[in-house]
Amino acid sequence: MRTQQRGTISPASWVGRLRRQSPYIGLWLVIAVGLALIWTEYWRRGLVVMAAATFGAGLVRIFISSRLSGWLVVRGKWADAGFCFVAAIGLAVLAFLVRG
Repeated sequence: MRTQQRGTISPASWVGRLRRQSPYIGLWLVIAVGLALIWTEYWRRGLVVMAAATFGAGLVRIFISSRLSGWLVVRGKWADAGFCFVAAIGLAVLAFLVRG
């Protein structure tokens, strides 16, 4: 029987880890799209996309257990989600109220 070397990840566990991280990877990809839009001078659309990502982070915090929520856990579930929702609304309002 072969023993696995220390520090290596078997393919099955690698896929499992990737699957567990998929909500966060998706959120980071949406944020990257928002930043790319801002960088290409579509700042209003970029802020709306980033607001959607922040809102999505709040939903992820509500529906995924605290044990699996990772970097989204700061305080209680509802406090974290509420902060994300308020920040998302703030970004969207900022996008629509600023002239330019």
